[in-house]
Amino acid sequence: MRLLLDQHLSFKLIGPLAEHFPASTQLKLAGLDRASDSEVWEYAKRNDFVIVTKDEDFCNWGSLFGYPPFVVWLRIGNTSTTGTLSVLTRHADAIKSFVRSNSAGCLELYG
Repeated sequence: MRLLLDQHLSFKLIGPLAEHFPASTQLKLAGLDRASDSEVWEYAKRNDFVIVTKDEDFCNWGSLFGYPPFVVWLRIGNTSTTGTLSVLTRHADAIKSFVRSNSAGCLELYG
């Protein structure tokens, strides 16, 4: 399972997340730092990524267009990179179970 981190999440998360989510990337690293939401959505869909975002918009996209891609919505406010990493690693099993279940399109995670 691969994560696609949006522009509000640091590319510095990719290395530490590799243990739980190998081959993940961030928008800037994928050359999508100037991409529209629809371009990000299509990229994630075509390349089998789970979008990780602090932006509610991608959950709304799923309601409109269906899933995949699946979305993890981080409801953690203005958190440090270390804090964000902690949330993602602490909830790694929940993220994997959510995607495998295929029963919903958006998982909300809180600190």
